[in-house]
Amino acid sequence: MRKFIIIFMVLSLVFYIPAIHASVKVYKGSTIQLDMKGQYIEACNNFLVVAGTKKVNGKLYRAVALLDLSNPDKPSLIKEAIGSDKDVGVPVTDVVCAKDTLYVLRNNAKNGPWLGVEAWSMPSLTPIDVSVNMKGLTGLYVGEKWKYKSGVYFITPFSGDGLLWFYDGQKHKVDIDDSGVPTLARTMSYLQRIFQLSSDTLLLIGQGAYVVKMTDALHGKVISYVNVDVTSGGEPVYFGYRAQMVADTVIGWYPDGEPTGFYFYDIKKKKAYYKEYSVAEQPDKLSSFGNYFYALVRPGESGYKSLFILNVRSGDVGYQALDREYRDIAAYMGRVYLLSADNDQLTVYDSPLFIDMGPDYWAYGAAAFLISQGVISGYPDGSFKPDKEVTRAEYAKMLATSLKLDVAKCNGFHVFKDVKDSDWFCPYVQAVNKAGYMVGYGKGKFAPQAMVKKEEILTTIVRIKGWQLERPKTPTFDDITSDYWAYPYVETAVRHGIIGPNDEGLTKGRHFGKGSPSTRAQTAVLIYRGIYGKR
Repeated sequence: MRKFIIIFMVLSLVFYIPAIHASVKVYKGSTIQLDMKGQYIEACNNFLVVAGTKKVNGKLYRAVALLDLSNPDKPSLIKEAIGSDKDVGVPVTDVVCAKDTLYVLRNNAKNGPWLGVEAWSMPSLTPIDVSVNMKGLTGLYVGEKWKYKSGVYFITPFSGDGLLWFYDGQKHKVDIDDSGVPTLARTMSYLQRIFQLSSDTLLLIGQGAYVVKMTDALHGKVISYVNVDVTSGGEPVYFGYRAQMVADTVIGWYPDGEPTGFYFYDIKKKKAYYKEYSVAEQPDKLSSFGNYFYALVRPGESGYKSLFILNVRSGDVGYQALDREYRDIAAYMGRVYLLSADNDQLTVYDSPLFIDMGPDYWAYGAAAFLISQGVISGYPDGSFKPDKEVTRAEYAKMLATSLKLDVAKCNGFHVFKDVKDSDWFCPYVQAVNKAGYMVGYGKGKFAPQAMVKKEEILTTIVRIKGWQLERPKTPTFDDITSDYWAYPYVETAVRHGIIGPNDEGLTKGRHFGKGSPSTRAQTAVLIYRGIYGKR
């Protein structure tokens, strides 16, 4: 198997960006030469997936490759795999990563408008037998924190015999109760994307947005539906193509005609709207990371020559010309990866993520990752505020979100006297308390506005992991001694590599900082290491 030849060239280029609201921009960095023809790229789980074709001994095969992005300054090839040699001349239509599986949607040109799925385990890229071949397959979703049995959801909007399917080794039709949604039969035929809102709730995007509450893996009910009403007297507009979820907003575009803006669905407010950006002619190939949404825009038929950038929270916009044509885009942890139109080269751009914390900051990787998981967010001004202290209520939300706990509305939650049903944080406190991870201070007190301490965070991590408590004779830290309540939890966290002496940003030498509030940066790093098992 051939190896990739990776060439890094640092180029100094200056771009002019017209001021629309406020300008945001990216800076060109390295290029990566591929040893295959890429058709589609996707960033997930610290990997950049390249799906396309490769010629071996004169024969063309479908191929996938994984680049390790754990060090975004030096992406490196870790694995390449050769797939089927059938129908390789037609494009890959989507790539979805689960925790340990990569799914590639591909056309099957021999049988008309059918699409199939190829799957590989990650990161070994060992082929997995997935016998799925459905007419009109447009999207799929794999839930990592799913309440019901594991599997893959597929959308087949034009099949005539079903819209949503579940695959767990066999194909099952999913029954969706659409009572109370009179336009469902008409608009649901254009579904394109699936997102997970909670452990048992799906969001389906097409001509409108459908929130579906699942009673099990194969049965659900539409609990809310919103049309995108912008141009034609209430007629729904199809906006699901390559839609992206950015913060609490889904952004898509209408593929017919020549729109000059994007369609938005606000998940929390359950409102859909259209917003025009005169620079975004023929938007296509969308990606997102953190608060930022990116789109390649196509002024001509030959390729994509401009990049549109939107900070969804602040409204800041940038639009800049690119030096060559590109066919696909993927954003991850402050980098934007562009696949060249001739399919064999990736160009890496540095992208804005925070105005107060650059890639060299000790907590940057953890913060960027947690933003990608929706656990934490930046501020509307583009800052992260790494030194801002975190309240116990805020930490409860971070913990519940990172674990994807079932966060239900409070209705008579009386465990703590200082947490009311009407408090915004009550559902999160209820979730983490029910799970046994945060138990309060005794006498009915949770202290939601008190600042969470590092030892309290470590205690929750140890409880979540179920680790046996360590009580060494010699303390690791001078200020966390054996008579302190958190001593076994801190020592257990040390044993498992979550924290240690002279740990940048967390400890100074053998001084832990007993009783001191945890900052946003410290909290992000501890969750990143303790919950997600990353370093």
